[in-house]
Amino acid sequence: MAVVMTTQPQSLHLGAAPASSLPFLPSKLFKVKNVDDKGRIIHLGYLEITDTDVVFTYEHYPSDVSKWPLTAIRKYGVNLDGDIFALEAGRRAPTGEGLYAFRTENALEIRQRLDYYTGASSDSAWQFS
Repeated sequence: MAVVMTTQPQSLHLGAAPASSLPFLPSKLFKVKNVDDKGRIIHLGYLEITDTDVVFTYEHYPSDVSKWPLTAIRKYGVNLDGDIFALEAGRRAPTGEGLYAFRTENALEIRQRLDYYTGASSDSAWQFS
C-alpha cells in the first residue's frame, strides 16, 4: 500500500511557532488521512509518534503498518494552514525514500512531539504552503 506523495511542496518556510517544552510523552495515536500531492485521500488511519519511530497504521488493515525510524526522517513539518503534517523519509527508511503527507487537526502537536523526541527546535522543521 503506497502512501507516497509524489511531488515536493512548492515552497518551504521555517516554522514560526516555537516548540513547547514538553514533559516525557507517552506514545499517542492521532487520527489522520494519508493524502497525495493534490490533497486527495489515499488511506485512513492512525499516526503514532514514539521516542524511536513514526508509525502509520491503516484503519481498514490494522495489521499493516508503515514505519519510519526517527533516524531515517530527513525533515518534517506542517503546512501554513496547520492541517497537514508531512515527513520526508530517506532511502534507509523501511518504506524507502519519499514524502508522506497526513491531513489531521493535530498537525502542530505531531510536529511538536517530533521536535521533542529528536531534540530539534522549530527552526529545523519546515513549513510549506
